[in-house]
Amino acid sequence: MSQLCKISIEIVLNLPALAILNDWSIWGELMKSKLDKMLSSHNKLVHSEGVKIVSHTQREVEEWVQHTVMIEGCDAPFKFRRPKKFRCLKGNRVNMTYYAESEKVAGFEIEVMKVVRIKRF
Repeated sequence: MSQLCKISIEIVLNLPALAILNDWSIWGELMKSKLDKMLSSHNKLVHSEGVKIVSHTQREVEEWVQHTVMIEGCDAPFKFRRPKKFRCLKGNRVNMTYYAESEKVAGFEIEVMKVVRIKRF
C-alpha cells in the first residue's frame, strides 16, 4: 500500500492507518450503518423496505403534525409526528423502522405501529 493511501485512510477515518490494516474488526464497526446499530440496540424495532403506502393523512395536533399511513397488506395504522407537513406519500414505496404499541380508542384496544424512521424507497 502506498504512503499516500495510508495517509488518506488516516485523514478520513481519524485513526492510525496501521491499526486499520492489522485489525479488520475495526472495519466492521466503522461500516455498520446507523440503522444496524439502532436495530441491534432496540430489539422491539422492526425494519421494512419497499412497502407501498395506500393511505396518508396529516393533521395538526398542538405544535406537531400527526401523520398516519396505511401500508399494503397490513391493517394496523402507522403513526408518527413531525414539526411540519410532508408531501403526500400515497402510492409511494418507503423504508420504515417502527415498533408495535397498543392504543385505546373509544374503549377498545387497537394495535398501532409507532414509526421511528421513514424514508422514500
